[in-house]
Amino acid sequence: MRATSPGELNGKLEAIATAFGLDWLEEAGESPIQVFWKRKDALATNEFLNFGDAIERLQSRKSAASGKTSISHYKKFA
Repeated sequence: MRATSPGELNGKLEAIATAFGLDWLEEAGESPIQVFWKRKDALATNEFLNFGDAIERLQSRKSAASGKTSISHYKKFA
């Protein structure tokens, strides 16, 4: 991942929030993703930046292949 600006880094976290739903991420659930989302340490942040980067790459590949512009057509966990 080669994001250098705060905007690029925030975009990676926004990709996760869009894919899963910010409300669901912030709920007091027991999903490992929800638990990890609440952590503020460097390891959790770096892992989510990598995860967000992967989501962005998937989104761009799917968009290019299907003409869709978002991953909102995928199932969201609720």
